[in-house]
Amino acid sequence: VGSLLVILSVYPWEQIGTMGSPFVLIFDRLGIPAAAGIINFVVITASLSTGNSGIYVTGRTLHSLALQGKAPKYFAKLSKSSVPHRGILASVAMMVLSVVLNYLVPEEIFNYLMSVITFIGLYVWFIILWSQRCYRKNLSPAEVSRLRFPMPGYPYTNWMTIGFLTFVVFAMAIDAA
Repeated sequence: VGSLLVILSVYPWEQIGTMGSPFVLIFDRLGIPAAAGIINFVVITASLSTGNSGIYVTGRTLHSLALQGKAPKYFAKLSKSSVPHRGILASVAMMVLSVVLNYLVPEEIFNYLMSVITFIGLYVWFIILWSQRCYRKNLSPAEVSRLRFPMPGYPYTNWMTIGFLTFVVFAMAIDAA
């Protein structure tokens, strides 16, 4: 919150993100260009670290899921040094695909990826709410009274939230048209 307050006190909110990184712009405006370089270095290092972690986690997750029979058996095989190389290669392939798409359609790729991520998030919440509704419907009154974390306002809040998520999906579809 503090960093946003500083940024917005120097730059109008409509200009944030249109001219580059807000933090770099702030240090540049303050006459400390070396700090801007350091911030860029930190951002690039953090991005590389995040990518590396993503590759590692994806490879291990695909391997684990394959062992449980929830992913193709192809990902169950390890290299001679016990590395889930097939999952790692699949993860790297997806990263390379995103870079190629960013090169080919830079104007649209961000919106495509954000749309997919948003839809997946909405879908997950919808499934959580629907599962909770089905679970709660099958409980006896005694079991309901023993719930440690009952949903306040059930079933009305459940249906209102499902309705809101449905509205968001339709609003996104209308906005895209």
